[in-house]
Amino acid sequence: MNTDDIRQWLIHHLSTYLDVPTTAIDPAAKLRSYGLTSLYALTLAADLHDTYDLLLEPTVAWDHPTINDIATHISESRTHQAAHKDNGSETSVNTTPTP
Repeated sequence: MNTDDIRQWLIHHLSTYLDVPTTAIDPAAKLRSYGLTSLYALTLAADLHDTYDLLLEPTVAWDHPTINDIATHISESRTHQAAHKDNGSETSVNTTPTP
């Protein structure tokens, strides 16, 4: 899965949660602009884990506040995780942004 696939998954997920058409979701908008709660942020982190098999911080939606940001982060994390698996080691993914 590439960044675009992940972005589309996130748009669909958010549109389902908000019960709006996918065309109403702007991937560059901050998720909080949609009135999302911390419960949704936790649910999103769990759903991302289940879908992409990544151990994510529950704050992923706050640390990466747009769909575009999350999609890029997930794509990079999957690449990083795959590289570590190829080397025989497994690591968790830190979702805290670096300065």
